[in-house]
Amino acid sequence: MGLVIRRIIKSELSELQYNLKQMEETLSKAIPNKEAFFNVRLILNELVCNGSIHGNNLDPNKEVKVCVLVNKNEVIIEVTDQGTGFDTIPSSCEEKNLEYNDHGRGLVLVNGLSDKFEVEDNTVRAVKYM
Repeated sequence: MGLVIRRIIKSELSELQYNLKQMEETLSKAIPNKEAFFNVRLILNELVCNGSIHGNNLDPNKEVKVCVLVNKNEVIIEVTDQGTGFDTIPSSCEEKNLEYNDHGRGLVLVNGLSDKFEVEDNTVRAVKYM
């Protein structure tokens, strides 16, 4: 078994910054490949921030649950917020998918960087193979 990181983070910017920094420091030791670490870090940041900002509307009374599993073959990142959830994300940055939207590009990026990306209600799961 590899590394497991579990966090419950209040939807406040200072809490997000602190917890993301701590998780990134731990992950940098567990993922020696710089390119893989960069991708995992970006996926983690986008999912946690998306859950706090868009899911929880930065409500300090709401939390984001984060679970990161790292083993020699893959990294699994699961984030659950207390928002209403959503069903689908745009599959690309084509203008028709982003027209008139001021958000959504982060999830398109996560979808592109992930080898698997799943959304179920207010939980997102990204898998990155090593």
